[in-house]
Amino acid sequence: MIERRVYHLRGIKRWSVIPVYLLLRLWHATLRINITPEARAILNQLANTHCVFYLWHRNLFIAPMVRYLRKEHAMYGLISASRDGAWLEALVNCFNIGAIRGSSTWHGRTALQESEEKIQTGDVVITPDGPQGPANQCKPGSLKWVYTQHYPTVAIHLEATRAWYLNTWDRFCIPKPFARITLKLHPIPSEGIDFDTFYQKVQQHL
Repeated sequence: MIERRVYHLRGIKRWSVIPVYLLLRLWHATLRINITPEARAILNQLANTHCVFYLWHRNLFIAPMVRYLRKEHAMYGLISASRDGAWLEALVNCFNIGAIRGSSTWHGRTALQESEEKIQTGDVVITPDGPQGPANQCKPGSLKWVYTQHYPTVAIHLEATRAWYLNTWDRFCIPKPFARITLKLHPIPSEGIDFDTFYQKVQQHL
């Protein structure tokens, strides 16, 4: 069986994402971020710890804001190995976020092996319902890896007061300019509980 390749952007295609990056930076600057006191306390507690962060695929538009909150850490995102993933890789690189390429159906084992390496040096961010759904339903693959290794795990819950929701499988969320974004963090312990309980806690708090 021939293994499907991992796609990357080269040359002018890679440079073409820069205008999109600049637009996103400008858009993000208009948004008002409300970090709950509990979330601030969690960020302080985890200041010297590398973590696995989970958030829904629909929140990718505002996911780079998590990077702003963890500037002292390297950060890597788990991104599909597909052509679409290549564009996303080039874009997140502009935000100083590295890419781990793979998904549940394509280079998944390789991606988890690379995640094992990257979490030694920084945070890993995963959308557990990506890259193609079902929406808001965690796939078990990466959660089993995190649970087995007992890595510090944080579920990110994001809410926008005003937003557009696209007619996509995940109802992709684009906050309107000057909207308020509420960020909540929920650490999920993996020790002392079985996997089903861990899975349900991540699902519940996203």
